[in-house]
Amino acid sequence: MSGLSESKKPKMVQYTTGYWSIKGLGAPLRMMLCYAGVSFESLCYDVKMDAETGKLDARSWFSPKKSLKTSNPFINLPYVVDESSGLVVSQTNACFSYLGRKLGLWGTTQEEVVMCETLLSEIMDLRNAMTKYAYNQDHDKVQEDGVELLDNVKGKNGIMQKFELHLGSVVGGFLLGGKVTAPDFHFYEMLDQYAFLSTFLGAGDFLSSFPNCRSYYENFKSHPKNRYYLSSDLNGMPFNNKKARFGSTPEGGRFVKGQDYSWKDAGGVYEGSSAPPVMVGGSKGLPPWWILNKVKPEGGEKDMGTWKAISFSKDQQEQFGVDEDGNVVNQTVFDNAINK
Repeated sequence: MSGLSESKKPKMVQYTTGYWSIKGLGAPLRMMLCYAGVSFESLCYDVKMDAETGKLDARSWFSPKKSLKTSNPFINLPYVVDESSGLVVSQTNACFSYLGRKLGLWGTTQEEVVMCETLLSEIMDLRNAMTKYAYNQDHDKVQEDGVELLDNVKGKNGIMQKFELHLGSVVGGFLLGGKVTAPDFHFYEMLDQYAFLSTFLGAGDFLSSFPNCRSYYENFKSHPKNRYYLSSDLNGMPFNNKKARFGSTPEGGRFVKGQDYSWKDAGGVYEGSSAPPVMVGGSKGLPPWWILNKVKPEGGEKDMGTWKAISFSKDQQEQFGVDEDGNVVNQTVFDNAINK
């Protein structure tokens, strides 16, 4: 479903996100939507590489871009469409702040809003340093330049020192203290990338000198609401596109022309719920079992504050061996019902 045309896009979802078929700037936005438990479609535009010449082709994005430009002249990747209003939001930090406000993942006071905006800007500096390194085309200096990057961001005046100091000054475990906000998702993604790079280069534990950042990283990664995203195919994409010298494959190395790959198919509809549903009938990243098997939830909508969730009736729960949210609680009953 990656790169699905706008005219064929299902309308039952609450949001649509568009980005390349990589993690990049799209990953934290997708992670936010999974955390919030809303239904969304992830459109993934794949950059193809000619198997003989190695030439890159990004035309999968050109046609949708032309169409979306009529709704937002500033359209670029990533973008977010709010399907309830048709509003098209573009530019990375605008997408973060919009989803943050809509999903209850934003500051509520003037001071908190300013801090969210500050954090997003600072995290973008951390990302830009990584992007500059990853897309540098001097392939002979991957190791040397990578170690230099790690030393710079970890150094006395490096960005990581700022975050270590900040996290030591707040109580609650997240960047804004006791509540999760939009910057958390981007910061987690960047910590994950830098930790991966350090391991990939054999440069040791990236977070060894940053106990506050380490605690943050481990706690955020283990948050129950992040389980859905982290177990999905969205999290199996490479960090960067095929041109990058680092992270253009999920293993961290360079993409080779003619190489077969599956992550281009990670896009699709992700159906939100208070806990991730069991995906039956396909691989991770496919719609949940009730969509795959054309079962309509009959329990009515549940008010989740900023959004509405589906639910299953008592009769359906007994019939399919699921709970109110569609999670399978009796596999035998479920299998018998689905396979009838």
